[in-house]
Amino acid sequence: MKYKTILFVIILVSLEISGVQAAGINMDYLPNNTLKLHPGESEIYGIRIPNTGNESISVKFIVESTGNIAEIIEPNDIYVIPPQKLDTAVNIKITMPEDSKSGTKYNVELYVAEANVEEGQVVFTGSVKTGFVVEAIGNEEAQTKIDRISGFAASSPSPIPIEIIIIIIAAGPIALIAYLKFGRRRKI
Repeated sequence: MKYKTILFVIILVSLEISGVQAAGINMDYLPNNTLKLHPGESEIYGIRIPNTGNESISVKFIVESTGNIAEIIEPNDIYVIPPQKLDTAVNIKITMPEDSKSGTKYNVELYVAEANVEEGQVVFTGSVKTGFVVEAIGNEEAQTKIDRISGFAASSPSPIPIEIIIIIIAAGPIALIAYLKFGRRRKI
């Protein structure tokens, strides 16, 4: 048991030294995760790609949508994100087709894939996916534009470092084992 604890601490320290990196997707808040547009209407929707690691990372950002209603404005093949930069912006233009009927829904899926660029080759090592719905509304429906509240999407990396999360998760069983091993000997 003593050696397992030492091994666990060594693994945690090596993770800290290696500078675990994490990319994610931060989106503005959408009520019911739905953007509502009139037929023929376009809107620019902002996405932010954070890097919570201690080193620059390279990522590929991909947008897919039903009906091809979404496209990246000024796309890059690879986005290089500096360390601890939480707001690398990518803008998406969303255009509701003219012939959309009220209530028609389109899915927009967003992917961020971490890329390692070595010797001219790009290898994708991990990815994050999220998305939202775009719904057509008719002229008879009142649409109040609201200011979006910036927030983290469910697929965003945690602002708490992964090592702290691992320690918190591991502390419970370790404390229980210590109590069972040492706590029962103190009978009066």
